[in-house]
Amino acid sequence: MSEPTIDTLHCASRLKQLLASWSRNETMWHGATGILIGTGVNTEDDLRYLKSVALELWLFGYELPDTLMLFTKTEIHVVTGGKKGSFSFRARAALFTSAYFFSFCTFL
Repeated sequence: MSEPTIDTLHCASRLKQLLASWSRNETMWHGATGILIGTGVNTEDDLRYLKSVALELWLFGYELPDTLMLFTKTEIHVVTGGKKGSFSFRARAALFTSAYFFSFCTFL
């Protein structure tokens, strides 16, 4: 089975939408300086209820179980391991070269 790929233009566009909403709507975000998204091991029955998984799917097109992501207005920090680590490295490389620059740090 081939390794997952990321649609970098799609992902960068959605990251830009998220950051634009965050910057424009300070009251909606309650002045947050960071957004922390964490997912553990999920069972199939749990997936339909997890907003964190929905955000991962919306941004990257893939569920990233056992992953912790911290978003700031200029950076994304990812703590993960295994195959998700190589996926996040590919995402970082692809998004670094996209039209929307931000720092993407992966910790394995």
